[in-house]
Amino acid sequence: MEKDVIYEVTFKKRIKRFIRSMVDLWNLYKKERQGMVGLIIFLYFALIAIFAPYITDVDPSSTYAFMGPIFAAPDFFGFQLGTDNNGIPILSQLLWGARVSILVGFTATVMFIGIGTLIGLISGFFGGTTIDDVLMRLTDVFLVLPSLPLMITLAYILRPSIWNVILVIGLIGWPGTARLIRSQVLTVKERAYVDAARAAGASDSYIIIKHILPNVAPLAFANAVLGVGSSILSEAALSWLGLSDPVMPSWGKMLQLANVTTALSQGFWWVLLPPGAALTVVVLSFLYMGNAFDKILNPRLRAR
Repeated sequence: MEKDVIYEVTFKKRIKRFIRSMVDLWNLYKKERQGMVGLIIFLYFALIAIFAPYITDVDPSSTYAFMGPIFAAPDFFGFQLGTDNNGIPILSQLLWGARVSILVGFTATVMFIGIGTLIGLISGFFGGTTIDDVLMRLTDVFLVLPSLPLMITLAYILRPSIWNVILVIGLIGWPGTARLIRSQVLTVKERAYVDAARAAGASDSYIIIKHILPNVAPLAFANAVLGVGSSILSEAALSWLGLSDPVMPSWGKMLQLANVTTALSQGFWWVLLPPGAALTVVVLSFLYMGNAFDKILNPRLRAR
């Protein structure tokens, strides 16, 4: 009973400490103009992705999505962004495509950041041992292999599916994170409080979770924010090559259709420009946010 009370008090203290740290992080973040611009842009696209079914009544993935003449020019009172070669409104594809692109970006990033952080923690903590050598040689193999051709090969072998695209990006994007986390762990594990915990009889797993992970988590988080943009671009590249889900609309698939139908050479610029602009702006927003978090969480950059 007494142990339960002590655990409850400790848990409440951790929750309060976490909330306080999040408030402090937000107070620092909102001072970064570039980061706020990126956050506003991302929230805008996130909202249109969530409310896409309510903004437009056309589902581009439906077989009954034919709504108008093919390659109709943009018209404010008709099809605001025009139509494609199937008569499907570009605006509807853009809104529904935001769902797929953002879903892939976040899910794949969580996957490869998790894999990279885990490998980096284990490799760094056991630095100089056989475990470290094996993990780093495996990381070197993935770093040497060109990522895009490898993703194309795996996506081609697997069945075209949005979840297979997420799996491919997640399994290939982790080496950079692993290297980054390992270098940080090698520094953190030499600090006095880690030696004190080890002298007190703490297990390796306890030291990694309790003392090492909290110190490398901010670095992993900043890397994750930057990674979302690269994951979205990777999905667009695979979709442009026809290796993504053939049914679900995405910005990459819109670019592929524009290329296949030679829309730009025929003067139908509205088929290519909206998805290209959306990809550019969203990736730029994550770059802005990542740079802001890096500046906040990196003491050297903050001092400048």
